[in-house]
Amino acid sequence: MVKNILVRIRKYRTCYKNWIEIIIKIFLRRETVGIMRNGNIIPSKFLTLQVKEMQFKGLSPTYDKERNIISFHFHGKLISLKWTEINGGLNGIFREEVYGFLHVEGRYGIDVGINIGDSAIYFAMRGAKMVMGFEPYKRV
Repeated sequence: MVKNILVRIRKYRTCYKNWIEIIIKIFLRRETVGIMRNGNIIPSKFLTLQVKEMQFKGLSPTYDKERNIISFHFHGKLISLKWTEINGGLNGIFREEVYGFLHVEGRYGIDVGINIGDSAIYFAMRGAKMVMGFEPYKRV
């Protein structure tokens, strides 16, 4: 357990200038702002956690505060997505590749509950012929 804590601290320290503040705020379950080593500012605890994990996968995420867009490279292509607090599958989809077992090359796909389109983009990047997405919630 101590080893896991030390590994996490090292990851935060490597990724963020204000790593101590982030760790304290996460422990206290409070919102925080992450300031990456490259100067990018990440506005929320949840997005800060996602960006940190993506950084260590080599996806090199950046955050455009004015446009509220997170961008990163995946399989040599730049992906830019508008960020909202109600989404959050970027790590599972692009870092962990939870859909990697699906054989989508040359096939059609349907994404029900498309949210910001991250799964649909992943399938397209993996060679899907076409992906159609539907989102039932107007807020999203």
